[in-house]
Amino acid sequence: MENNESMVTATATAENVQTETKKEEKTFTRDELNKIVASEKQKIREELLKEQEEQRTEAEKMANMKAEEKLKYQAEKDRKEKEEAIAKLNAYELKEQAVKIAQETELDVSLVDLINFRSITAEDLNNSLKTIKTSFDKAVEKRVNERLKEPSPKNVMNNTRAKNRVSRTSI
Repeated sequence: MENNESMVTATATAENVQTETKKEEKTFTRDELNKIVASEKQKIREELLKEQEEQRTEAEKMANMKAEEKLKYQAEKDRKEKEEAIAKLNAYELKEQAVKIAQETELDVSLVDLINFRSITAEDLNNSLKTIKTSFDKAVEKRVNERLKEPSPKNVMNNTRAKNRVSRTSI
């Protein structure tokens, strides 16, 4: 019996979500859609032309080189690609380490994205995380204190005395 009730609730919830998404969908006119498609086509066309131009200049450069120059050029190109791959791997590993440290220190993991992992060293990672944590904690504390600040109390004594005077004179 409980399974049936939960299934009905789940189905009703799913239907509500579907109707909410349908309400949020934006409709486009044909002209708007044509403009969007045309601009996307133009972007792709420009990217392809740029890539094609780079390949053409690369081929011209290689054609003008001698065999020894080609080997040097290819070796330099391979070295740069290797360094880039190593940098990406190091950045990935540093980010993984930063996430672990953030979880251990109860720092919001989304704040780890503030760090540029391509330019930071492992030694500087802890200092950066500590700085982010202290800054974040200070900002949160400041905001909480602002929210919890109570307005100064009203002077109730003056109002009660005035009421007492009025009630005595009316007696």
